[in-house]
Order: sequence, then structure tokens, then C-alpha cells
Amino acid sequence: MSKALEKKIIATVRKAVAESVHDALTDPDYGLELTPAVRSKLTNYRRKKKHQLTPLSEVRRRFS
Repeated sequence: MSKALEKKIIATVRKAVAESVHDALTDPDYGLELTPAVRSKLTNYRRKKKHQLTPLSEVRRRFS
């Protein structure tokens, strides 16, 4: 293997490792994917729950 090819491979590997570490450290949810069971529970909950919006006047009255 020539020195130039070896340096190119090393540089490529370093870049890939640096990108992977950067991605892992900047994504707070890295590796925390929802399982299919949790997704199913959330979907079922959203279907059953009637979404009711609170009027702005009510929010103001409660928190003023």
C-alpha cells in the first residue's frame, strides 16, 4: 500500500469518526427511538382522547 493511499484512508476514517461523534453528541435523543409498542399506545391514546382547545380568555383568566 502506498503512503499516499494510506494517508487518504486514515483521513477518511478520521473524518467519519469525527462526524459520528459529532452527531451523537449534538442529538440529545440519539439512540432513543420509540418502540413499536409505544408508538401504538400513543396512536391509540390520540384516537381516544378528544382534543379540546382552551380559549385564550380562559388561559388569561387562569394565569393572570
